Amino acid sequence: MINGKWVPLEAINLKKMGLEKGVPDIHLIQARKGYHSLYIEMKRCDGGKGLSHEQKYWFELLKKEGHCVMEAHGFDEAKKIVENYLSE
Repeated sequence: MINGKWVPLEAINLKKMGLEKGVPDIHLIQARKGYHSLYIEMKRCDGGKGLSHEQKYWFELLKKEGHCVMEAHGFDEAKKIVENYLSE
């Protein structure tokens, strides 16, 4: 990976292994707060792009299936999302 992008050979190998474009970066397989699990799409803190068409598709699909799906801008925000999700 270079600057957040997969180099062509890595991308080909990941696709062969079943990686799908747009699926969120993090998946916490823990049912909480009426959800089956938590998915988090990681974005840069500064200057990051919005969700791609494929990411929006997966967000809606996962939400319809009963998963909590969130977007986090940086580690600190992702940490807060996980802590909130796991809190009683």
